Amino acid sequence: MEDDLEARRFRSHNKWLAILATVFLVGLGGTIAVYLMFLRFMLAHPNVDNDMMLRLSVSWLPAIFYMWILWTLRGLFRDLASEGLGFRPPLLKALSRIGWGLMLAAVTTLAMGPLLNVITAPHRIGNFMLFDLPHITLVVVGLALILLARMLKRALKLEAETREMREVLETFI
Repeated sequence: MEDDLEARRFRSHNKWLAILATVFLVGLGGTIAVYLMFLRFMLAHPNVDNDMMLRLSVSWLPAIFYMWILWTLRGLFRDLASEGLGFRPPLLKALSRIGWGLMLAAVTTLAMGPLLNVITAPHRIGNFMLFDLPHITLVVVGLALILLARMLKRALKLEAETREMREVLETFI
């Protein structure tokens, strides 16, 4: 009975986490839409610096990867709310996607400064990525999630092989 209560509680928490991820996804998408509409109207103004507008518009590029992460989390929480806990392929795929999203968002953020300087000030020399510890940490965490997903996938494969071997052995015994 306690396991059943725990499973229901787990599913309920994941249902709420799926709703929360959806709210964040819609909020971020809405913020980006409003921001881009603002930029569109600002471009119509004759006294606007084009380099500044390019920087402002490109600054939201990492948000695409964060939205992808939120979408993946939303799906993961919905799966866990309906099917419960287990290391199934959808969970492993979600872990890998979240890892890739974190890595791509962080690398995009790290590389954006130097790339924008090259685009807006092509004759300037000495552009390099900043040592930004939070984004470097996100790259490492993303890589760890990808490796964890691969390791768990291998563990599932080994578990399936073990199950098959056990069935074969039971037929002999």
